[in-house]
Parts: sequence; structure tokens; C-alpha cells
Amino acid sequence: SIIARRFKVSNSGPLENYLNITIKHFRKDKYITMNMATFCEKAVKRFGVTPKPSVTTPLPENFNVTLEEELRTGNSEIVENFQYREKIGVILYYTLCMAPQLAYAVNVLSRHCEKPNKVACAGVTRVLQYMFNKRHLVLKLGGRNTEITAYFDADWAGDRITRRSTSGYIMFLGFGPIDWGSKLQRIVATSTAEAETVASSEPCKAVV
Repeated sequence: SIIARRFKVSNSGPLENYLNITIKHFRKDKYITMNMATFCEKAVKRFGVTPKPSVTTPLPENFNVTLEEELRTGNSEIVENFQYREKIGVILYYTLCMAPQLAYAVNVLSRHCEKPNKVACAGVTRVLQYMFNKRHLVLKLGGRNTEITAYFDADWAGDRITRRSTSGYIMFLGFGPIDWGSKLQRIVATSTAEAETVASSEPCKAVV
């Protein structure tokens, strides 16, 4: 390679581990898989989280409503010494590397790093339990199809306090997801059409 002509390099074969990601190569079918099972196991052990096999979704139904009601009443108790920021950092890294299904959860929970209440802390614990339960899932990239496809959506006025909407999108190259995200929109959309138009911005830029 060009680098080897100028610098002394060694070749240990195909990449198998990189920043807590286990990589497997399937050259015949032109794809790879990525997995972070060990990372999830270490996270649960590091924070002393008790695994809960019954957790099958990142957050419970209507979690954001429960969280917003807690904030609206003004009676939410701030939780100290929970390592909230550290846990969010772990969840965020896992999400960015290979877990598009956690994009919404980490978006909601990361808004409460400054003063986490009991509901937000319970949500963080649940996400860590979900990560542990789903630790053997793999992200599959490659294949023979190079078509780009993107999907997006928005929940109009989903935040009941600010009435702002949350956008979400995912983009595939062939059968593999290569870009995804979820965030609270900056404006207050006055219709579902406007919320959807704003939501389309990020995936359109990603496709271009």
C-alpha cells in the first residue's frame, strides 16, 4: 500500500476488533457483521445494573408523557450520585456505533443530564438492561446491492411542554443501515406536514 512504502507497517490479517466492536468478515458474500456484546456486558457490570430479561423495548410505552408530567408538576426529585452523564455516554456510543433503535431513547434521556429525576434515571437503567438483553444482535453491512434508501418520520407536537416535534430517520446502503438519528426540532411546527418537512431535511442531506 501507499502507507507501507513510507512507513513500517505490519499486517495481522482482517480487522477483528476495533474500539469494543467485534467484526466478522464474509468475503464470499461481500458483507461484514458488527457486534458489541462484550461492551454491553461490561457496561452492566461497571454500573452495577441488574439484568432484567423481561425488558424487550428501550423505553416503556408513553415514557415521554410520564417524564413530562413529572416535570410539569414541579415535584420531581433530583437524583444524586447516579452517574447519569457517564451512563448516557455509554448508551450514546453504543447507539452511534450500531443501534439505530436507541436513537429516540438516547435523544429523550440526554435532555436531562443536568438535573435527572427518578423517571429519567429509571429510563437510563432500562436502556442499559435492554442493551444487555439484545447484546448478541449484529449490524450487517455490505452486500452486492449499493442502492441508497432513507426513511424518516416525526411525531407532531410530541413534546407536551414545548409542543415541539421529534424527528427520526435511518438511511440504508443496500441492506445495511449506515446513518441514523433522532432529535427535537428547533421550531414549533404548526401542522403534521410542516413537522414531516423538517424531519426530511437530515435524511435528504445524508443521501446527497
